[in-house]
Amino acid sequence: MRLVLITFQPFWYDGEKYSTDSNFINFLLAFKKHFKEIVLLAHIRHTQKEKGEVLIDLSGIEVRPLPFHKNLFDMYWRLPFSLFTTLSKVKKAVEKSDVVFIDEQHIQSTLLYGLMKYSSKNIFFWIRADIEKSFIFLGYSGIKLILAKIFGKIHLLLNKAMIRRYPTFVVGGGEFCKYRNSNSNKNIYKIHISLVSNAHILSRTAALQKHQYGEIRLLTVNRLTSVKGINYLIEALPLVIAKGNVPIRLTIVGIGRQKQQLRNIVEELNLSGQVVFAGYIPFENELMNLYTNSDIFTSSSLSEGFPQTFFEAMARGVPIISTNVGGIPDVIKDGKNGLLVTPRNPPQIADAVVRLIKDVQLRAKLIENGLKTVKQYTLEAQIDKIMNIIFQNIKR
Repeated sequence: MRLVLITFQPFWYDGEKYSTDSNFINFLLAFKKHFKEIVLLAHIRHTQKEKGEVLIDLSGIEVRPLPFHKNLFDMYWRLPFSLFTTLSKVKKAVEKSDVVFIDEQHIQSTLLYGLMKYSSKNIFFWIRADIEKSFIFLGYSGIKLILAKIFGKIHLLLNKAMIRRYPTFVVGGGEFCKYRNSNSNKNIYKIHISLVSNAHILSRTAALQKHQYGEIRLLTVNRLTSVKGINYLIEALPLVIAKGNVPIRLTIVGIGRQKQQLRNIVEELNLSGQVVFAGYIPFENELMNLYTNSDIFTSSSLSEGFPQTFFEAMARGVPIISTNVGGIPDVIKDGKNGLLVTPRNPPQIADAVVRLIKDVQLRAKLIENGLKTVKQYTLEAQIDKIMNIIFQNIKR
């Protein structure tokens, strides 16, 4: 079978390697073993000066570049000039496809649905974020923020209209419920994105034995943007140090436009010796080793679908503390396989960290249940689930 992937996520190509800003494409590329041929249509910029956070191996994939856009407003500005090229390339690729994945919620997605409204192809739509909040948290202000909020509401309505026709994969329980409850199409499927394979999961014995506390090693893996709320995590550290009476080190993995602002907060709180900015670390050995050598994983996001980093942490026996936003409570159950706190609340984060430091039995319980949880959401399990859904919906 031939799979066509259409994404409006930007890519950069330096002549040797492709990069982008989300690991989601690596999840989609894991379908290679199920398809004889994969064609990727994406916005690609040829440049030596810029690159995304995530390196992508596109060997064996036929890449067809679409016109590049830098951001939301650049896309709308260029749309009248790039629309014909985009639609003609997509139409040509889809004509020879067996299965089509359309990823990302943009106006171009809507136009593609219009183009393929009467197509007999097997088209599947992907929704992996709260579209309204993702527009709001783009970092705009003034008139651009007002326009972003308007665009977000428009796109939400367009999404609801589009998924009435095609099977749709929705990442996370919160978004799934929102679309399922407001739509007559029952072919809406809840999935979770995971790159964790069965081989990544530690044994129960290894997971429980590795936590020998001296210095408490906190870890967070996320983009350094305002929506991720990392400033609240940093602000919790002085409270942890005061209440826990133990040395603390927080490692922050990720890059983003808020990096300098976060560094300033660290300096203002005199935490330079306790906080390490590790930059971007790609998924696999180095990152998994960092999880293994950490004691507590923390997420202080203000909005999420469900982060795949949670599966990575659970696989390496690291208990999780997270804000109770988006689709997170769908998988993380407070007191069972993680601890949940309210957003924008450094004291609650601190109390949760101190609780895990002092309560050995609770820590062991979260680790054990985390290992059980992640086995349900491995890459292999999710790919098999999605392929079964595809075969149920495929037009013979």
